[in-house]
Amino acid sequence: MFFIIVLYAIFGLHLLSGMHEYRCRVTEEPVGNFWPVLDEHYELCNPSWGNCPAGSFCGAPRDKGIPWDEQEINNAAFNYGITGFDNIQTSIFTILQCLTGEGWIDMLYMTRNYISETLIVVYFTSLMLFLSFFAFNLFVAVLGDSYESVTEADKN
Repeated sequence: MFFIIVLYAIFGLHLLSGMHEYRCRVTEEPVGNFWPVLDEHYELCNPSWGNCPAGSFCGAPRDKGIPWDEQEINNAAFNYGITGFDNIQTSIFTILQCLTGEGWIDMLYMTRNYISETLIVVYFTSLMLFLSFFAFNLFVAVLGDSYESVTEADKN
């Protein structure tokens, strides 16, 4: 089961790495080493879609060669930066959190403005259907069967 979790985590890395950096910005270009984020707009954006409010610009600091301020995602809309797909550890943690049934829909809604909504829905729905309902129950069944075998062996 861990192998499948790692596969979903790696696929998430390829799809969504750096997604938190793409935010609606106040200015079209960075000001020095800082690129201000549009206040009270807690959604990701995609530069080629033009999905920012009028007068703001979508962009990521890494595209301009400046460091990213991680404080940009330090709010509830982005799970305070705890979940995401920027590295393998965070990606695995996010997949494990989604498998509990809590927060997966929040991740789906958070990422739908960054990449194709169809792709995101397929990714998270297959994650929930395959891993949460099938693989996890299979894992529990194997544990139950092993426990029953050990208990039966102890009786004999």
